[in-house]
Amino acid sequence: MTVLGQKRNYFWPLLLIFIGVVMLLQALGVMPAYLWDLLVRLWPLLLIIFGLAALVSRRTPTTVALLVIAVFALVVVVFAAGYTRQALVVADANRQTIDVDLQDAGDIALTLDLSLTELTIDAQEEATGRVTGEFSGSTENALDVSYTRRGTQGDLRITEQNVNPIPLLEDFGSNRLTLHLPPEQPMTLDINGNVGNITLDLSRVDVRPRLDVRASLGDVTVTLPDAGSLIGDIATGQGDVRVHIPASIPVVIKITRGVGGGLQIPTGFQQLATGEWITEGFRMDEIRTNLNVGATFGDIVIAYISE
Repeated sequence: MTVLGQKRNYFWPLLLIFIGVVMLLQALGVMPAYLWDLLVRLWPLLLIIFGLAALVSRRTPTTVALLVIAVFALVVVVFAAGYTRQALVVADANRQTIDVDLQDAGDIALTLDLSLTELTIDAQEEATGRVTGEFSGSTENALDVSYTRRGTQGDLRITEQNVNPIPLLEDFGSNRLTLHLPPEQPMTLDINGNVGNITLDLSRVDVRPRLDVRASLGDVTVTLPDAGSLIGDIATGQGDVRVHIPASIPVVIKITRGVGGGLQIPTGFQQLATGEWITEGFRMDEIRTNLNVGATFGDIVIAYISE
């Protein structure tokens, strides 16, 4: 029986109903594992809600809204801290071997889209006509590898995917991917990395005509091939960029520096009025490599391979 003029409090009955429904779904085995893991980790929030409700004896729509916002902000902060810490852990429970037959294609377009993976690329000792590699990491991530051929053009795509919408925290972690490319195989590279260092030793890889490397958070190190015409974009949001150049090739580099980053350029490089840098003895009529190099928060280092 309610007192005349007193509003009924629906919060606690609805909370009990919610808890009962969750427990029932878990008992029936229909609750997704990632969602149950999330709720189990969040149960201390109930204590916080009880405490806040006790502190605020007179609840108005404004105070209720502020309580909801405060609880939501706390959830976001706790989750960000937990997953950020777990991302520093190198996972190796999930292992995947990569072995793709290029089917004698003339030119290969290699595209990588990675989210939380450290990438290393180098050349095989001998030409095999295949792209091989190894992936090790979290069971919450998997690689989707697809290869199609149209005429003489081969298209190889490697995409990192999440197994669950919300990763299990204890299974979460950073990944490692190593690829071995066939030497003397004409190939364009398009690499998009979210979090993780990227190291490319392309000294024995026939990369042409494009090389695109982007990282949001992580260092990017690229060793260029001793080749002719190449157009490249190499950039990171937060991290350092290091580009190693063969002394035998002419290079034009446009550098974009962010906040507080340093710049190292080899002795002999000259800066044009346009702001671009050119190698010593550069001639405009030469076949050359053109690079755009950028780091929003980090240093940029350009060096010869011999240095």
